[in-house]
Amino acid sequence: MSVNSSQVTLIIDATAENLIPSNSIQWQNAGDPFWYGGTARWAAGTSLADNVVASCSMTFSGTSISFSGNTPIMALVHTTFGTDIDGQQSTWNYTEDFVNTEWFTSPTLSDGQHRIVVTNLDKSVVDYVLITAGPSTPLSGNTAAVDDTNVDEIWYHGQWSAQTNQKVETGVNGSGRAPARPMKDSVHRSTNAGDSFEFRFAGTSIAVYGLLDITTSGNFSIDFTLDGSVVRRGTFPQEDGHKANGYLNLPNYLFFENKNITAGNHTLLVNVTAVEGSQSFQLDYITYDPSFDLLNQKPAVIGNAPTSSTGPSGTATPPTSNSQATSSRAPIGAIVGGTIGGVALLLIVGLLLFCRRKRTQGSEKAVDKSQWTVEPFEPMPVVELKQPLPPSQQRRHTPSGSEKRQRSYQSTTAEVYSLPHSGGSSSTSPSTTSPGTDSQRQVELHRRTEEIASLTSQLEQSRSQSAVPVDVGELHARIDMLTRENQRLVRDYVLPPEYAGSDVGVGRPQSFTSATLPSYENRS
Repeated sequence: MSVNSSQVTLIIDATAENLIPSNSIQWQNAGDPFWYGGTARWAAGTSLADNVVASCSMTFSGTSISFSGNTPIMALVHTTFGTDIDGQQSTWNYTEDFVNTEWFTSPTLSDGQHRIVVTNLDKSVVDYVLITAGPSTPLSGNTAAVDDTNVDEIWYHGQWSAQTNQKVETGVNGSGRAPARPMKDSVHRSTNAGDSFEFRFAGTSIAVYGLLDITTSGNFSIDFTLDGSVVRRGTFPQEDGHKANGYLNLPNYLFFENKNITAGNHTLLVNVTAVEGSQSFQLDYITYDPSFDLLNQKPAVIGNAPTSSTGPSGTATPPTSNSQATSSRAPIGAIVGGTIGGVALLLIVGLLLFCRRKRTQGSEKAVDKSQWTVEPFEPMPVVELKQPLPPSQQRRHTPSGSEKRQRSYQSTTAEVYSLPHSGGSSSTSPSTTSPGTDSQRQVELHRRTEEIASLTSQLEQSRSQSAVPVDVGELHARIDMLTRENQRLVRDYVLPPEYAGSDVGVGRPQSFTSATLPSYENRS
């Protein structure tokens, strides 16, 4: 669960400098262990008979404000009070007679700075003020309060029960102490060893407040662990004279406090380690001094939901784990590792699919080379020409650049043949199926060479113009056949006798390729 609560509530003690009494003579400080911070302000100098009343004022930044403390005994005082918020005046009635409770809450205000004046106070007590922070409210240097009902920020583990509509007696009859209600009229109660709660915050101090019953038999023990280290172990209620002084219950009881914390993010774990008799640990609220200045700078809190949830008043939902409840934390390493592994797996699968697709495309584009295979053939019969063809019937072709390159390629890669001297006994006789005379061979070689050039030109055009429907395999086969026939004619060709003055020695074999064949076009 990730939490970045949009609400922060500031708590201001009644003795703070920014809570200004109208007349110091009408106000006095009241000291008692059940007040927040141990002190409060009481409008004691007022009188119904003399119509003397008190007032106080405060300038604050936020979106709402409330006052908590004692309401007066209605039969002896003025029963109404007034407020003036930014010039807007209203009159209010006390909700209860003589009780320590939240006796005024303002309507929702716009974000920003406001001024409130509370008037016509008669024997009323101001214990603390709560301010709901707005986006522009300065938080650093103030104290924030988190009520026990804020389950988004306080994570309960175990068999806790939410107790609402609580009003407890604070003193024996005749003590003059008013009954009290906890903050927001609610506490979370634990009667089981192993119950715990976790609170994560960004601040420089931390305190835990609750409702302590000092008359019920038994006790309970609590461990307070801050950032993984146990900083306090306590057993309650402690015998400190409260019972002897006639106290029955103590609201705003300070169970734990640490004011010297390094600014930053922290985790407080409170574990109920033992419960004896009929006692119970009752959490009311937590306070801390924020180490961030504005509401939108509040760090997000990351963690798991509790192993069990609290039920309605007086009931509890059984835990899903054993009674020794502990903080459940997200396995960050496992989450990160799983995420990286998943991404890597997706990349591998994607790469395999890509390679498979490329292979498929390659196989589709590949030309069936079996069609290039040249089957055995009979030499092409050659018709001996009695006389040269007329010029109109002779094929004239001007070789292109690609044809010239093709001829050069055929010349330089042709096989070299060794021809013995014509006088040698091992001279090779011309094939009976080949042209019989040198002139016939010349004509046939020339014809086939030009046909090869023409076919090569068609092949080049088919490569540069994909739209031309050409059977590439058939062209390759035809070119290959003609090349083989030319090579055969070369092998069967016998050099003419040597002429006088020739540099060629008698009986010395000569080697040549198709590139060294004499040009017969100029021979008479």
